[in-house]
Amino acid sequence: MKWTWISDGDDLENGATFTPSGDQNLLSKIDHLNLIQPEPSSKVGLLTKFSGALSCNIRRPC
Repeated sequence: MKWTWISDGDDLENGATFTPSGDQNLLSKIDHLNLIQPEPSSKVGLLTKFSGALSCNIRRPC
Protein backbone atom coordinates (compact mmCIF):
# COMPACT_ATOMS: atom_id res chain seq x y z
CA MET A 1 0.00 0.00 0.00
CA LYS A 2 1.34 3.42 -0.92
CA TRP A 3 0.32 6.45 1.13
CA THR A 4 -0.88 9.65 -0.52
CA TRP A 5 -0.19 12.95 1.20
CA ILE A 6 -2.06 16.01 -0.10
CA SER A 7 -2.16 19.53 1.29
CA ASP A 8 -5.51 21.15 0.58
CA GLY A 9 -5.55 24.67 1.98
CA ASP A 10 -3.41 23.84 5.01
CA ASP A 11 -2.12 26.76 7.11
CA LEU A 12 1.68 26.37 7.19
CA GLU A 13 3.40 28.73 9.63
CA ASN A 14 6.90 29.54 10.90
CA GLY A 15 8.63 28.37 7.73
CA ALA A 16 6.87 25.00 7.63
CA THR A 17 6.82 23.24 4.28
CA PHE A 18 4.85 20.35 2.83
CA THR A 19 5.97 17.89 0.17
CA PRO A 20 3.06 16.10 -1.51
CA SER A 21 3.49 12.46 -2.52
CA GLY A 22 1.52 9.66 -4.08
CA ASP A 23 -1.55 10.05 -6.32
CA GLN A 24 -2.27 13.78 -6.39
CA ASN A 25 -5.63 13.10 -8.11
CA LEU A 26 -6.80 10.98 -5.17
CA LEU A 27 -8.69 13.86 -3.53
CA SER A 28 -11.04 14.15 -6.52
CA LYS A 29 -11.66 10.39 -6.36
CA ILE A 30 -12.58 10.26 -2.66
CA ASP A 31 -13.87 13.79 -1.99
CA HIS A 32 -17.46 12.54 -1.94
CA LEU A 33 -16.69 10.45 1.16
CA ASN A 34 -16.09 13.50 3.41
CA LEU A 35 -14.41 11.30 6.00
CA ILE A 36 -13.10 14.20 8.10
CA GLN A 37 -14.35 17.74 7.75
CA PRO A 38 -11.53 20.30 7.55
CA GLU A 39 -11.22 22.82 10.37
CA PRO A 40 -9.21 26.06 10.63
CA SER A 41 -5.82 25.92 12.34
CA SER A 42 -7.24 28.00 15.19
CA LYS A 43 -9.03 24.82 16.39
CA VAL A 44 -5.88 22.68 16.78
CA GLY A 45 -6.06 22.84 20.59
CA LEU A 46 -9.66 21.67 20.60
CA LEU A 47 -9.11 18.95 17.99
CA THR A 48 -6.09 17.49 19.82
CA LYS A 49 -7.31 18.05 23.38
CA PHE A 50 -7.61 14.34 24.20
CA SER A 51 -4.85 13.00 21.93
CA GLY A 52 -1.77 11.22 23.22
CA ALA A 53 -0.12 7.87 23.70
CA LEU A 54 -2.18 4.85 24.71
CA SER A 55 -1.45 3.08 27.98
CA CYS A 56 -0.98 -0.45 26.63
CA ASN A 57 0.38 -3.55 28.33
CA ILE A 58 1.90 -6.62 26.68
CA ARG A 59 -0.68 -9.36 25.93
CA ARG A 60 -3.63 -7.15 26.89
CA PRO A 61 -5.91 -5.13 24.63
CA CYS A 62 -5.47 -1.36 24.74
